[in-house]
Amino acid sequence: MMEILENRMVEFINGYLAAFNDIDGEEKREFITNVKLISSNCSDIKLELETIFEFLRDVKIIQTKYFSDDNGIEYLFEKLIIIEPFGKNEVSEDKLNKYRDYVIFHLIDYLDFSFEEVGIGLENTKTLQIIHGKDKSKNFIVLVVTHQNIKLFFLFFRNTFNRIDFFEWFDSAVTHLLAFKHSK
Repeated sequence: MMEILENRMVEFINGYLAAFNDIDGEEKREFITNVKLISSNCSDIKLELETIFEFLRDVKIIQTKYFSDDNGIEYLFEKLIIIEPFGKNEVSEDKLNKYRDYVIFHLIDYLDFSFEEVGIGLENTKTLQIIHGKDKSKNFIVLVVTHQNIKLFFLFFRNTFNRIDFFEWFDSAVTHLLAFKHSK
């Protein structure tokens, strides 16, 4: 059984990320992010993706990495959002990092609030799954945050990336998270 959950915080996250998508690679409308929260006992990620994201068809999973907890999710977000803000305008690395840190700090709160809204508190450990997939027309990255049968899906596209670019993007996000986990 699979059900898309109506959740104020998920709607807020979608709006929040849409605003950043508008400034991220703005000259090409480069980045697109979509977020959904579901209740599902299904173990077929392809079926879940095709059901909750109606525009995905014939999904193929290229790579998947699992993490036993959601500790360090911000390190994945560092590589998945706010990559090229304001297009070609010059932004110092320091300003970019401060801006990204501020956004990610709030995004993590909103993620936690979305789970709280369905009765899962902060003290509950959630697992992470990051997936590189493709459908008939595009590659994508999916970040899935799961607790019990509740799953929060973040779907990331980049319009100008080819398959090799997606492999590199996926690998850089995973490597960045693993560096954090090994430093602890």
